[in-house]
Amino acid sequence: MELKKGKGTWRQQRAIALNKHMGEGMRFRNKMAYDLIRGIPQMMGLRTQFVHLWVCDQTEKSNDTFEDYGLFTQVEQLNKTALKAHGLDKSGRLYKVNSFDFHRYEDTIKLADDPDYNQAKFEGMLEIKGDSDHTKLIEMLDALNDESQKIDDVLGTYFDTENLVYWLAFQILTGNCDTQNRNCYLYSPLNSNTWYFLDWDNDGMLRKLELSLTGFSDYASWERGASNYWGNVLFNRALRSKSFRSELDRAVKDLRSYMTEARLSKMIKHYRDVTESLVFASPDIDNLPVTKDQYEQIAAAIPSEIEENYKSFRESFKKPMPFYIGVPQIDNGKLRINWDASYDFEARDIRYTVELARDYAIGDVVFKAEDVLLPEVTCDAPDAGQYFVRVRATNSDGYTQDAFDYYVTDDGKHYGMKCFYVQDGGKVVEDTYEEG
Repeated sequence: MELKKGKGTWRQQRAIALNKHMGEGMRFRNKMAYDLIRGIPQMMGLRTQFVHLWVCDQTEKSNDTFEDYGLFTQVEQLNKTALKAHGLDKSGRLYKVNSFDFHRYEDTIKLADDPDYNQAKFEGMLEIKGDSDHTKLIEMLDALNDESQKIDDVLGTYFDTENLVYWLAFQILTGNCDTQNRNCYLYSPLNSNTWYFLDWDNDGMLRKLELSLTGFSDYASWERGASNYWGNVLFNRALRSKSFRSELDRAVKDLRSYMTEARLSKMIKHYRDVTESLVFASPDIDNLPVTKDQYEQIAAAIPSEIEENYKSFRESFKKPMPFYIGVPQIDNGKLRINWDASYDFEARDIRYTVELARDYAIGDVVFKAEDVLLPEVTCDAPDAGQYFVRVRATNSDGYTQDAFDYYVTDDGKHYGMKCFYVQDGGKVVEDTYEEG
């Protein structure tokens, strides 16, 4: 909601955002993240607080009854006012990353005065929150996507590497996995080429046990550790740099020593003292995704998840990196399955295991090939029907990685596989899934 112009502000803010965090069992994770960020100089933490909301619906003007809406978290909106409040340049460039992996996307990322510019299409990727002159953004993307330019030079010219590694380290250690291509902001001051990552939307952090208890498979497999960011052009190129990996490692170790179990336990106790009377009362208790017993287990386990995520980070560099499976094709009675080559940080040999099955549990297997060297196999074309192809990469040290692709059911994600249909006549159609 927004306060009318000329009617004053509430804590220097006109735009008041209240988040319910319906799917988050603790209801304090987003505030916890911003409170932690306040102690990290390389990041910017927005102002936030808990709110007990009462609403009087006056669409019926005679109504003067306030209804209890329960617990909300108020988070400062990242806009020009917020930039000024935090000592940043309110005239700078500011984009909310909605769905953007730093590819150039020349058909979409255009100057606003280009005859083919489509703002709605542009903002599907990057929501414009500052000036609409995209010259600086395009210059950075051109350099980043130019493989002839060394990534260390690109990072030195267009990014604050310290901010970048600390932002990434924070997401990795807190397990805030849904940040590969969204849920953050890009900011650049007016008279500078430098871009900064600003944090946004953290209610998915430190949820490993909660997801396990609710029986939903998510934020697992390649989504743990550095591999989670391998599909993003910026981080894919940056992680190939030894100097960037060294800086990231130092940032991870620094934040690991800051986000201790003792610190997190103290914070959780404080949040519980403030929020539990609302969390376990109506209306919140009516839609809480965890039971009271589960709530206790999760609260007790959260502080140790930092160390678990640290181990996942270390482990991720021992594994091959994830990759995409292509859409299978049928030609002359043969099914051709291919995929992108995986990458190994130590240049270890990689072999692939390919399985074709009629079910996502990979139980009814039609074809299997192991110890495959090149990223392609062929087999006899199967009959018409639904099929699942799963591809895994294993390096010479025995570490295995799933493909990026996954299939979603009511139980969550099934990693490393692509679903497709063979139609009568041999045409192959991919099963597409758009995640909300």
